[in-house]
Amino acid sequence: MKLRKYNIAMLFTFLTALVFTAASCKKDKSTDPEVTTQTKIQGRWNVTSITEETTTPPQPAKSVIHEGKPGYYFDFRADGTAKTNVEGDEETPYSVKSNSTIFNLFGQDYDIDEFTDNKLVFSAGSNRDGTTYKIIFSLGR
Repeated sequence: MKLRKYNIAMLFTFLTALVFTAASCKKDKSTDPEVTTQTKIQGRWNVTSITEETTTPPQPAKSVIHEGKPGYYFDFRADGTAKTNVEGDEETPYSVKSNSTIFNLFGQDYDIDEFTDNKLVFSAGSNRDGTTYKIIFSLGR
């Protein structure tokens, strides 16, 4: 009979430890890539260039590069809004998903092409009547 009580006590102890271990294994948001990128992207970024590409096959792509835009900026805020003066003073919600996309920035999704502590490059494209349009923003701190 003592052996049976001992086995029940051991089983209870094992199950309790299992529950506490499972509860402590929740996803840590500080290592979540989406949260990390959304946090690292925050702050003011200066526009170093804006490239507009137009491709109408079979002709090669045509690029218009607007280098060094003094005073132009993007300000990604912690509250999920971004402000820029690229085309007037505009403010828009945004979010970072899958560590490689800025969602809903001015109603459009942008691919993050390059991201370091001092450089952010993002782009978006569209197709209309057989022509591909792409805009690329290069930003620096």
